[in-house]
Amino acid sequence: MNKPITIAHVVSSLKIGGAERFVIDLCIAQQKRTMSPCIISMGAVDDLLVAEALEQKIPVKVLVGNKAYKQLQMLLSFRKQQVIHVHSPHSLKFMTLMLPIFRKKKVIYTRHGAATLKSKKWTRFHQFAAPYINAISFVSEESSKNFHLDHDWNSTPSFVIDNGVNVDNLKPIPTENQVGKVRLGSVGRMVELKNQICLLQAIDSIDTTTRKGIEVHFFGDGECAPQLKQFHQARLNDVTIKFHGMQRDRDQIYNSFDTLVVTSETEGLSIAIIEAMTYQRSVIATDVGGNPRLVEDNVNGWLTAFNNPEHLAGCIKQLMAEPALRNGMGIAGREKALLRFSIDATAKKYEQLYVL
Repeated sequence: MNKPITIAHVVSSLKIGGAERFVIDLCIAQQKRTMSPCIISMGAVDDLLVAEALEQKIPVKVLVGNKAYKQLQMLLSFRKQQVIHVHSPHSLKFMTLMLPIFRKKKVIYTRHGAATLKSKKWTRFHQFAAPYINAISFVSEESSKNFHLDHDWNSTPSFVIDNGVNVDNLKPIPTENQVGKVRLGSVGRMVELKNQICLLQAIDSIDTTTRKGIEVHFFGDGECAPQLKQFHQARLNDVTIKFHGMQRDRDQIYNSFDTLVVTSETEGLSIAIIEAMTYQRSVIATDVGGNPRLVEDNVNGWLTAFNNPEHLAGCIKQLMAEPALRNGMGIAGREKALLRFSIDATAKKYEQLYVL
C-alpha cells in the first residue's frame, strides 16, 4: 500500500481570512483523500483559526521566537514532508535561505490575491526563488496574468485552480423576506484595498426614510475600522450598523445577513463570496478579479464598478423593494457554489499537482 502524501501548508498566520479559511478546508478535504496535511503558521498561537484547525484534528505548528529560531523550527517541521505548499509571498520570502535545501521536496507556491508584486524588492526575490519552485498556482486568471507580466516565470509550470469551500456541517438559515428591509453583510479585512467605506457612502446617499430599513453587519478588523465607525456616528446614526470584529463561526457570520456586499479594488477568487453563495445569500460585488466568475448579473447578484456608491445604492434599494428577488438570487448562488466550487474538487486538482 502506498504511503499517504505528506504536505506542509505554510501560511503567514491563522487569523481570520479567506486564504486561511481555505487552507483549513483544503486540509480537511485532503484528510478525506487519505493524505497527511499539516499547517505551519508564522502568526501567533492565539490566532482564532488555530483553535479551529486543532478541532478538525489538523496538526498545527506555530513558529515562535526570533527569526533564526523560527527558521530552525521550520526546517525541523519540513523533515518528514514530501510537499511544501506555500500560501503567501511573505511566507515564501521568509524561506529564502532555505529554498536550496528543499530540492528533493516538491515546493508549490499559491498566489491567493490578484494584487501586483512588482516593486524591485519583490522582483528580485521572485527571480531568485523561481528555480526552486516546482509549480505555481493562482485562484484566478487575472492573478496569473498580473504575476506573469511582472515576473519571468515562464519555465515554471503554472496553473489556475479554483478555490472551494467545505460545506459539511454548515447550517444555513433562510433569509428574511420583508419589503423595505434588508440586512447587508461585509466579511473581510478592513483595509483600504477592501474599500468598505463605499458601502457606507452608498447608504448615505439613500433617503433617510428608506435607509432606516437597512441593517449592516461588519465582520473583520483592520486599520480602516476607526474610519468606518466614525462615518457611522457622523453620517449614519439612524442606521443599525454592527461591528462584530473577528469571528470564526461561519454559521454566525453568514446567517446574520441577507446579502453580502464586496467593495474591493481587487480580488482573487473570494472565499467570502463562495461561502455566502453556499449559505444561499445574494451578492453585490465589484467587477474585478475573479468576482465575475462567481457573481452573474441578475442571476445570483449584481456586479458594480469599483468605488461607485451610486450604483451600489441602486442595487440595495432594489433588493429592499423586491425581497423575492434576493431570495431567488440566493438559491441560484447556492446551486452554483455546490456544483462548481467544491473543496473536494479543489483537493483533487492539488493532489494531481503534488505528484507531477
